[in-house]
Amino acid sequence: MKHLWRGTFKIGNTASVLYAYANTEKQAKFVMCRRIAKKDGVPFGAVMNSADVSINKEMEFTEEGE
Repeated sequence: MKHLWRGTFKIGNTASVLYAYANTEKQAKFVMCRRIAKKDGVPFGAVMNSADVSINKEMEFTEEGE
């Protein structure tokens, strides 16, 4: 089950807060960086390498056993 992650990104003088459902922190960062790159029209690698990033688990989901 995927968890809800909250990412704060600071690129240059712009700050953004994004949310994503993902299994791991690394996967969440990847998803969020792709969203920023698409929104701003910049290469994905530029966002991954230049962003000051903080990603935290906002909500953890677990499945109940039968």
